[in-house]
Amino acid sequence: MQPVAISTVLQQNCRKSLWFCRRDIYAGMVCTLADIRFEMVAILYNIGALHLHLGASESRVTGDGMKLSCTHFQCAAWAFQVFFLLLIHA
Repeated sequence: MQPVAISTVLQQNCRKSLWFCRRDIYAGMVCTLADIRFEMVAILYNIGALHLHLGASESRVTGDGMKLSCTHFQCAAWAFQVFFLLLIHA
């Protein structure tokens, strides 16, 4: 996985910490961490949420629409699976 390779290189070559900042739109809180895994799980969550939305909004009346919808749901499942694996290995 490419982000894992990037995090390995950053940990070996960076002398200063990189800070990643996220704003929770529901709680209105800002969270800042010096860990690239924080950024990776945030990106994976957004990818999963996007594919869930695309899959749900796709017309499933035709065969092609059903295939595209299933493809989006499979992509969302992949993103959330990697998200979970990153969290348990943190």
